[in-house]
Formats: sequence, structure tokens, C-alpha cells
Amino acid sequence: MPPSQAFIIPIVFKGIKHLLDVRKTEAAFSPFSKQQILSLDEKLFALRRGNGNGSITAVINVSGDYISIDTGTSGTDILTGEHLESKTTLSPYQVRWIRH
Repeated sequence: MPPSQAFIIPIVFKGIKHLLDVRKTEAAFSPFSKQQILSLDEKLFALRRGNGNGSITAVINVSGDYISIDTGTSGTDILTGEHLESKTTLSPYQVRWIRH
């Protein structure tokens, strides 16, 4: 395995493990939870999971561009702990899981 791959694999694994650890703690990610696909921008995949308090909006930028969006409500990105206003910008390929 080339040295560059040996360096990248643990980083990718750590990122995926973080996503799974956070996902396990959120009732909105239950397979029985309500889900709604959102149309925010053609360069984003977005959906809202759950109902009312504790609902989560998952937004994934699937492009190499910076994308400004308005989710319609403020919340906390549960992946980073960052508080977000309703208007935010996603970096290229960024993922945000926003709890409302």
C-alpha cells in the first residue's frame, strides 16, 4: 500500500466512526422516524428526519462549490456542535446534521 493511502485510511475510518456514533444517539435517525426530502439546491442532497423538537435536517453538499442555503430555522450541527442560524454556507462536499 502506498504511504499516502496508509495515512488516509485511518482518517476516513475515524470520520465514518464519528458519523455512526452521533447517529446512534439521535432518535430522528430511527428507521421508523418520519422523513421528508428537501429541495434546497440542485448541488445538495437534503432531508429532514423526525418531528418537532429533536428533528434533524441532514444537508450534504455533493459539489465542489460553496453553497449558501436557508434551512428555514436555526439549530445546532450535531457533528461539530456549532450553532447555526437559518442561513448558512456549506463548503465543498461538506455534511451538516442540524438539530432543530
